[in-house]
Amino acid sequence: MEILFDADVLNEFETLHDEAIKLTAAGNVGAAIPMIQLGLSILENTFGPEPLQVAYALKNAADHYDNQHADHRANLLYQHAILLVEKATGPDSPEMFSWLTHLARRYRSRGDHRAAEPLLARAIQCMARGADPEDPIGSGFGWAIEEGQLLHAEAAKLRDRDHYDAAIFLAKSARTLLENGFGGPSDLSSTSSYILGTTYARKKDYPNAELELRRAIVSGEKLLSPHHLTLATPLQDLARLYAAKEDYAQAEAHYARAIDILKKTCGPNDPRVGMALDRFAEMYFLKND
Repeated sequence: MEILFDADVLNEFETLHDEAIKLTAAGNVGAAIPMIQLGLSILENTFGPEPLQVAYALKNAADHYDNQHADHRANLLYQHAILLVEKATGPDSPEMFSWLTHLARRYRSRGDHRAAEPLLARAIQCMARGADPEDPIGSGFGWAIEEGQLLHAEAAKLRDRDHYDAAIFLAKSARTLLENGFGGPSDLSSTSSYILGTTYARKKDYPNAELELRRAIVSGEKLLSPHHLTLATPLQDLARLYAAKEDYAQAEAHYARAIDILKKTCGPNDPRVGMALDRFAEMYFLKND
């Protein structure tokens, strides 16, 4: 929805809002409320009485300020837009999920994960409350899949940059979103578990790493097949984890299973088989060193 914004009107709105914040901070809430109401009336008179019309006008303005790196102004307008969307569509609508995740992405793109986390958590609650347990996908939550995949990509990048806590939060959020969206575990939520397992492993949190890698493997076995190609990767990661703990019997068993899957699905001459065999041989070299 393209609705142009009026800079003078928005400046007047922001002035009233800033003054209301000062009054609230000083304990004078009674004087602050009329200022907030006046600001919203100005917006409605300019952009129309429908909350969504005002919300999209605010979003267009926020995008403009965002591109100019005027973060304070952009944040103010995005937050007010979300309040208006909630008023127009309800707290658990697909629109609310979309707006909340949009703003959370914006914060994450700036590295502000502290500001993004509550928005993403609220989006998850929004979807969980609004889902139809009889038809979780058909009830409008297929859009959670795209967000879950985006979170996977971001979590993996954060893991590779050693930002482990942020990666763990995003991977857990992705799993919750995807399990709500599908009405239970899926091969996509198995990816969440795999990212969690590898992140915990790099963090040297071996108990949680083992738990999550096993969860990814068990889920893949149930949803796909005990011999599916995608299981070879978490099996090798789990084998490396056991080797790091000097549990060589378990490491050998998991390497052997991964290699067997690769040979049967890709052929014995596939490069991935050779790479797995090299890792297996390296484990024995370290074991006997």
